[in-house]
Amino acid sequence: MSDRRPSDTPGPIGWIVSHLLRYPLLVVGSLVCQMASWALFAAIPVLIGRVAQVLVQGGDVSSLLPATLALLVVGLGNPLALLGLQLGFMTVGNRLERNARDELYRGLLGKSQTFHNRQRIGDLMARATDDTSHLNQMASTGMQYSIDLVLGFVVVLAYVALLEVRLLLVPAVYIGAFVVTTRGYVNRIRPVVTEQRAQHGLVVATAEETITGIEVVKAAVRESWERERFAQAAGSFRSLFARQGWIEGLNPTMLA
Repeated sequence: MSDRRPSDTPGPIGWIVSHLLRYPLLVVGSLVCQMASWALFAAIPVLIGRVAQVLVQGGDVSSLLPATLALLVVGLGNPLALLGLQLGFMTVGNRLERNARDELYRGLLGKSQTFHNRQRIGDLMARATDDTSHLNQMASTGMQYSIDLVLGFVVVLAYVALLEVRLLLVPAVYIGAFVVTTRGYVNRIRPVVTEQRAQHGLVVATAEETITGIEVVKAAVRESWERERFAQAAGSFRSLFARQGWIEGLNPTMLA
C-alpha cells in the first residue's frame, strides 16, 4: 500500500524532497551508513601507517595487537556499512517509484474525459513506466553517488587537514576545477536528456496509435507510411541517445 499523503508540488525539487521525507528513518540510516563507510575506508591507510611506523621504529611487537584489531574491525565494518547504505537507498528508490506511479494514476483518474481525449495514450504509458523507473534510479543510484562524491571530498580533506593543513592547497584547486567542469557538463547534458525523454514518449505514442488503429491502417493501405513514421521517431531517439553518450564520453569527470 503506497503512502498517500499529499506531496509538495511547487517544483521538481520540492516534490522529490517531500517524497523522501516520508521515510526519514531510511534516508537518515542510509546517510549514516554512507558516512560510516567513508570514515572507515579513510581510516584503513592511517591504521596501516601506524602499524608500519611501529615496525620501522623497532617498537614492541605487543603494541601491534591493538592496531591490528582496530584494522580488523575497520575492515569488517566497511562492507557492512556499504551493505546497509545499498539496502537503504534501494528501498527508498523503490518506494519513490511506487508512490510516484500511484500519484500519477490517481491524478489521471481525477481528470475529465476532455483532458484524456487530448492526450496521447502512448505518451502517458511512457511516463507511467519508463519515467517513473528513472525516479527509482535517481534515488537508489544517482543520489547515492552524489552524496558519495561529496563525502569522498569531505572525509579525505578532513584526514589531510589532520596531517598537514598546507596539503589542502592542491585538493582545493582540484575541487574548484571539478565543480566548474561538472557545471559545464550538466548544462550540456540537461537539454539532451530532456529532449530524449520527450522523444521516448513520442516513440511509444506512435507505436501505440498504429497498433490500436491497425484496422484503419490496413484498410487505407498505410502500412509503409506508418512504418516510416515510426522509423523517423525511433531514429530521432537513437540520435539523442548517441548524442548523450558522446557528451558523457567527452566529460573528464566521468573518468574520475
